Amino acid sequence: MGVTQPKSKIAPPAPPEDVPEAPRDADRIPMNQWLRRALPKGVTGRGPGFQVVFAAGVVDDIRAHGLSSPEAEVCGVLVGNVYCDNRGPWCRVAANIRGNGAAGRNAQVTFTGETWAHINGLMDTKFREDRIVGWYHTHPGFGIFLSEMDLFIQENFFGEPWQIAYVDDPKDGDRGVFVWEKGAAVRRAHLIEPPSAAAVSAASAKAIDEVAAVARERFDRRERRARHLKLLRRSLGGVALVAVLTFCGLIYSGIIPRQRVMSLMPVRWVSEKIMGHSTFSR
Repeated sequence: MGVTQPKSKIAPPAPPEDVPEAPRDADRIPMNQWLRRALPKGVTGRGPGFQVVFAAGVVDDIRAHGLSSPEAEVCGVLVGNVYCDNRGPWCRVAANIRGNGAAGRNAQVTFTGETWAHINGLMDTKFREDRIVGWYHTHPGFGIFLSEMDLFIQENFFGEPWQIAYVDDPKDGDRGVFVWEKGAAVRRAHLIEPPSAAAVSAASAKAIDEVAAVARERFDRRERRARHLKLLRRSLGGVALVAVLTFCGLIYSGIIPRQRVMSLMPVRWVSEKIMGHSTFSR
């Protein structure tokens, strides 16, 4: 006779309910996903949580990009990587790629297909070991903030918790970084690496070369002016000599009457002073 197993009194587990996705928050990104690395030498002011550090020269190139278009916005992407240290995750922006082909207007900028093709091409060739850690754009003359269109771009194209937005105002000189914090893009202080000794030496050498080039140009300009004046004096002297000889020839040939010439008092006076008598008297 078979034995019937009693029915279990434990109800089957209910299907899992939908768990809402955690809001984007840079301070809460998993630490074990990133390489452990200390901040670059010379960088001070590290705060707790997610910190953004720009390599020397990046903010200067972004400012130069903005100054090249003082009336319309320009944009680009930020390239680098994410690390962690004892205080939490931090992002190093190693370079920027200008958004060539982007459509910029007074208060809006758009990444076009041409822009992304240019960016992806450089990422595949020049920045293989890095990733796009965010984007930048300019607000020429109207402050540091993220507009509705800026937030749309941030959410849909740079929505990773560790991706940032950088805004630069090339007219007023202000700049700011926006970081994901509890689902919102919040402005947060950022750090900038001091230039290396090699970079300072290169900048100094470049400045010296520029000064030398200006000095050479000024010297060459003075030399050219001196040569031109010398040639002009020679030319004027030759013209004057030809004119005098021609005038004397006309007098000697009788085309210009001597008495008429002698009627000119300056001629008579000069002749008498030099020769003691008038050379034109008969």
